[in-house]
Amino acid sequence: MSAVLCLLLALVSTSEPMEQAKAALSAGNYAQAASKLQPLAEAGDPEAQYLLGHMLDLGLGFEPEPRTA
Repeated sequence: MSAVLCLLLALVSTSEPMEQAKAALSAGNYAQAASKLQPLAEAGDPEAQYLLGHMLDLGLGFEPEPRTA
């Protein structure tokens, strides 16, 4: 039972930064979105990697960097 609880808590805690990042993106707060996405992307989260790459490609909060994106 405790293993299931730990798994659920891990899922909730990892999804919260993603939801905060998406909300920041929607509001046009790109610096906040990037600060939430960066650690997730570095940890291997494919959605965070995609969103951060999209931001880099379009220059949302960064100079456009299509190569890096």
